[in-house]
Amino acid sequence: MNQVRSFSSFRLIQLIIGLIAVACIAIAQIGRGTLTGTITDPTGAGVPNATITLTHMDTGVKTTGQSGSVGNYYFSNLVPGAYNIDVSSSGFRDYTQKGVTVSVGDTVTVNIALQLGATSDRVVVTAEAPQLMAHTSEISTAVTSDYILNLPLNVDGNVRNPVYFMSLVPGYTGEVIGGF
Repeated sequence: MNQVRSFSSFRLIQLIIGLIAVACIAIAQIGRGTLTGTITDPTGAGVPNATITLTHMDTGVKTTGQSGSVGNYYFSNLVPGAYNIDVSSSGFRDYTQKGVTVSVGDTVTVNIALQLGATSDRVVVTAEAPQLMAHTSEISTAVTSDYILNLPLNVDGNVRNPVYFMSLVPGYTGEVIGGF
């Protein structure tokens, strides 16, 4: 009987440790975004092993990776903000795109067409990538604590209810139970 109890206790401890690990990973993902795309040559073929460097414009933190065998790249768990994208590959001009915005929960796709030339040549794109996400119909927004704290209390003196803020999200249709 004691062996059964000790085995059950051991399994319970394993389960608790596993749940804690999953919760920690899930919490780390909250408030992050993703940047993905394909790097191609002038013919439209993917460029493998291109070096991609993302630089967060506010913090200067750099994240580096390489494109896959068909030119695809994927950066997940990015801190929201504006990024500069630098791409270099042998036989192509260096490429820079400034001001790509990654928001909370967004997957931003930036496809990059490299031009043939010496690596000493550089192509700089200063226009921001379009923020239309063709792969999803999701509408989301991030509300900062300053925004919430600066909103007035209800006229009748009730405390701010976080559910009421849903009605402030662009595209929201419906009614918040309890109303304003």
